[in-house]
Amino acid sequence: MKAPLQSLRGLMIAFLALFLTVTVAAGLGSYFGTLSMIVALVDARIRAEADVLAPPGARIDLRALTQRMETMARQRDTGDLGLLLFDARGRRIAGNARFRCELPLGFSSLSGRDAIEDLSAGRVLVRDLDGRLRLAIFAETEPIDHYFAVRPEIHLVGSGAIIVVVLAGLLLFRRLVARRIDEMCRTGDGGAFDRQAAAFNAMLDRIGTLVAEIRNVPNDISHELCTPLARLRNELAAIEHRPDAIPVASALHAATAQADALLEMFSALLRIASIESRASREAFALLRLDQLAARWPRWSSPLPRKPRIALTCALRQPSSMSATGRC
Repeated sequence: MKAPLQSLRGLMIAFLALFLTVTVAAGLGSYFGTLSMIVALVDARIRAEADVLAPPGARIDLRALTQRMETMARQRDTGDLGLLLFDARGRRIAGNARFRCELPLGFSSLSGRDAIEDLSAGRVLVRDLDGRLRLAIFAETEPIDHYFAVRPEIHLVGSGAIIVVVLAGLLLFRRLVARRIDEMCRTGDGGAFDRQAAAFNAMLDRIGTLVAEIRNVPNDISHELCTPLARLRNELAAIEHRPDAIPVASALHAATAQADALLEMFSALLRIASIESRASREAFALLRLDQLAARWPRWSSPLPRKPRIALTCALRQPSSMSATGRC
């Protein structure tokens, strides 16, 4: 069984999973990163405008503060800001906005639930001036009403379009590669794959030739040694029957027996080589081992007559092998 990343399909699935993960993470990161950046920029703007209206540590002049607020409300670059000056009890003193709920000190977020006219989302900064007065400045974080409600759909459609295009490209790529491989397997075009296949075929042919040559080495050695060894055996046998060789007849007989053993060994090597080359397979026949085992107790019937000898034969299933009577 192939490993998941060793096939074209497995690589495509792994790439697609990684691509989907990165695309979703990039979409979410872009969406929330944009929101946090807008909030940070709006907070920086309203803090700067609050410092212009009421510089930290400066003595508060109510009339001058009110005039600066009216001037800021009439200017083009600050006319979109919401301004409210109220006392510690929440009573409005000046400004162009009203709040229904009590606002905490510092930065906070606004939404449509706060019922502020022409405001769907924003940020507000409430600053305590001298313990008696409080200044609230707010600005919108949405350039268009309900823009942030539609923004997730925009990200979803954009990411979905990218995913569809990449998925279609992967499927088309897989189809083209599979078709190309199939065409090359059936016809071949003389390209790099064909040259590589030819090189592999040549290498395999060379390996097969070398293996055959190595396999013939014992056969050649046996052929070369059989004839001189047979001559030596015959010479020893002839010397053994000479009258003057009677003192060393036993030694000559032992040497002749050793020569016979070597001749039998070389004959066995030649027989093995001929069987491996399938030159003598015609003499092979099918031998039923279960029938042979069934006859073995009858052939060994004299043995159980001796004490402490018992013969049993158990046949689990029929079996056979190829064998020959030649050796």
